[in-house]
Amino acid sequence: MSSPLIVDSAQRRRSAKPTAFGMNPAIAERLASFGVDPRELAHDIGQRRGEINARADAAMAPSTVPVTHHARRAPVQHTLSELSLNPSDVSQQLLLNETALASYEDSFIQDEVAPVQLVAPNLREGKFYVSSRSADRAEVDDTLSDSARATRVPSGISSVEFALKDYGLESDVNDQLATEHPLLENVSTETERLAQLVFMQQELRVVRTGIFTSTNYNSACRRTLSGGYNWNGGANAAPVADMQAMIAAADAPFTHAVFSIETFQAAQAAVELREILLSHPSNAGLLTAGDFGMYFGIPNVVINRGQYMAVGGSSMSRICSTTALALLHVNADPRRRAFARQIRMRDGANGIVVTTWFDKAPGKKGFTRIKVAHTSQFKVIDDRYGAIITGMRA
Repeated sequence: MSSPLIVDSAQRRRSAKPTAFGMNPAIAERLASFGVDPRELAHDIGQRRGEINARADAAMAPSTVPVTHHARRAPVQHTLSELSLNPSDVSQQLLLNETALASYEDSFIQDEVAPVQLVAPNLREGKFYVSSRSADRAEVDDTLSDSARATRVPSGISSVEFALKDYGLESDVNDQLATEHPLLENVSTETERLAQLVFMQQELRVVRTGIFTSTNYNSACRRTLSGGYNWNGGANAAPVADMQAMIAAADAPFTHAVFSIETFQAAQAAVELREILLSHPSNAGLLTAGDFGMYFGIPNVVINRGQYMAVGGSSMSRICSTTALALLHVNADPRRRAFARQIRMRDGANGIVVTTWFDKAPGKKGFTRIKVAHTSQFKVIDDRYGAIITGMRA
């Protein structure tokens, strides 16, 4: 009778030791099954590792500016055009639309985790088409006969339905201030402030209630940790097994791991990860964003410190969950599957529209009213193209 196989924690750590290119062996094998060369991916991650670590170090330092992996939006190039004396002239409208778009903060991650996909103007409901998840993997009868045609293969595309809603906020500028500053300058400044608040509401929709709502993920792609399984000090914590389970459950390789500062600190406190990654001399015994991304084969590690004040609240709260980790497959190509996108009506500047009008009733000289709006929907495209681990921080 053979002796039973004894697997202790030391053996598990040895089996999870990074490969020569720094990746978990099982995850490297899983990536290869998706057609991704793990060595090539590790090389790409390594090239950006210095930038990731530098930004993550900045995230750990006391700061009011949330830090993410990289900037998501190129600077807006303003179009120069002559202004008419008419306040509602289209030239001014173009300038204000671009001003609103430029107010998107670098701290926002909505466009990185759920890219914007524009649809036709005035199309509030409809369908768009993406590549099929299963068509290229379908089992079909390819037997040929003399009297029948060959089997028709399944369609390579599938449809996604959407239903857009209007969102926007309004403010005003006292025209009396035109005696102190040019009215257009005042309106432009207020438009920028107003647009930041509009983007903030969309950030909450996309990140807080979209990315970090567990029911948006397929049941196979959810992992709930409780008791002593939390990463920061749980006696039975197994972060490598948790990550491997989610990577195995998903139908696409993850491109993004989204942490709040608190959840990344929980990952740093995980004893198993620390001991495995001590082979990296660059991290000085402390898990870095670059180490995490390299080991699990995830190119983009987002550590976000964004905060908001809830309605009726008296203190600030994190936008990203402080107890959960979101793992996403992001693809901006509208023809390809991804976890989620923002579907937005094509209008204004990237779907952001500014409307101004003069209200002569209030005040001595009246007020210029400003409204910043968009017509959008956060849409989960494929719930198996993402995963969430809840309760990873006690």
